[in-house]
Formats: sequence, structure tokens, C-alpha cells
Amino acid sequence: MFVVLTALTACGSSRGAGGPRSAAAAERMALVPSGDLTIGTENNVPVHVRAFYIDRVPVTVRDYTAFVFEAHRIAPAAIHDAASDVSAALVARHVWTDGRAPEEYLAHPVVLVSWDDAVAYCAWRHARLPSEHEWERALRSDDTRDYPWGNSPDTTRLNSIELGPGDTTPVLAYPRGVSPFGLADGAGNVASWTSSSASTPDHFIVRGGAWNEPITSARITRRRQLSRDARSITLGFRCARNAIP
Repeated sequence: MFVVLTALTACGSSRGAGGPRSAAAAERMALVPSGDLTIGTENNVPVHVRAFYIDRVPVTVRDYTAFVFEAHRIAPAAIHDAASDVSAALVARHVWTDGRAPEEYLAHPVVLVSWDDAVAYCAWRHARLPSEHEWERALRSDDTRDYPWGNSPDTTRLNSIELGPGDTTPVLAYPRGVSPFGLADGAGNVASWTSSSASTPDHFIVRGGAWNEPITSARITRRRQLSRDARSITLGFRCARNAIP
């Protein structure tokens, strides 16, 4: 079952539980039903994941722009990238100037955001970061697939180092890489922050692969930990929220 996607990159601007930001959840988010997750969990012990909603695409630069202006947040700035293999020149292209986002990246996943930035944005949308188990359930569904589309390492279905442009791409650029629950960019393009704490203090679990990595690093089981203040042009996020009982 594949869900037809539309370009869901506007976030709305009203506040309150009844405003467009919360009402739009049914449009911008996919409902993931309750289910058990076994593959990819520690010691292959089944984990029951309750039903939840999750963004169909990573949060975009356009989405984040509204947050920066309405919530008076500091825009993504020049930093030392957490990924050691990206050039300073490329990082500079993603940096916001005088609080304004680079026009060429508006439809791309927002990057150069810390874990706390991601948490704040999701809260502004009356949502939260997904746990790593929710992230994996949303990409894998009810089987043991390696990638959102199945088990074949098909480099035409994602933005990875093999065939990608050497940078982020707009969300929905790879419609053949969509997961059974309708999530795009679950493999490649940018990795994702989750709400799950890591074993190291002040570190959190990051899931998925990115544009600068091979497709083998984009398997659904890919996980690692980063400091909460890490920022990179290879790292983004998407929001989740509890399903209404």
C-alpha cells in the first residue's frame, strides 16, 4: 500500500490546538497504526509501538522559516559541521544570512539544527520528535524490509553518495523511495534526530542515512548517537504526535 503524496511544505501560522498548525496534521502527517517492532531493536526483543502520527517528509527550510520569525528563534548559522567529510564552502551555502533562509534550499530539509532546535520547532507545532522505535516502525511497517521500499539496495530511489548531487535535495524528489505508510526521504538525503536518549549523557539517537553516505548506510536499522548540540548539513528531523484514542 503506497500513499499518494502532495507537496506538504507549508506549516501554517495560527496558534492553539484548533489552528492550522494542528489541524493540518491530517494532511502533512501519516497515521502509523499500532504494531510490534522486532528487527532493529536491541537483542531482537519485540517492542510494541502505539499508534501515532508522523510527518510524511522532513521539516523543510520553508517550514522552519515561519518558526524562526514567529517564535523569534536564532536562524541556522555557520558552525563546525558534525560530519567531517563535508566542505566548509558547502556548509556556507546552507547558512541563513541576516535571519533569511537561502532561497535555493526552501524546499529542502532544514539542516544545521541542534536537537534542542528540533524539539522547540515540534513543540511550536503542538507536536514532538518521534522516538527511534516510532521512526523505525514508520519506515519499516509490518515486515522486515531493509529499506523503505523493500530489500533491494536501489540507488535510484534515494539521495545517496552513489547517484545524488553531493548535497541535499528537495523533499519528495524521490517518490519511488516512499515507505508503505507514505513517508518520503526515510532513506538518504538527511538523517533524523529522534527523542530517544543515548547511553552517553546529553546525546540522542539519530536514525537513517544521508546524502554523503552510501546506500548501505541508509538501511532502516542504521542508528548512531550525537551530542544534543551537534549541527550538520547531513542532519534534519521530522515531527510526530500521539494518535487520538
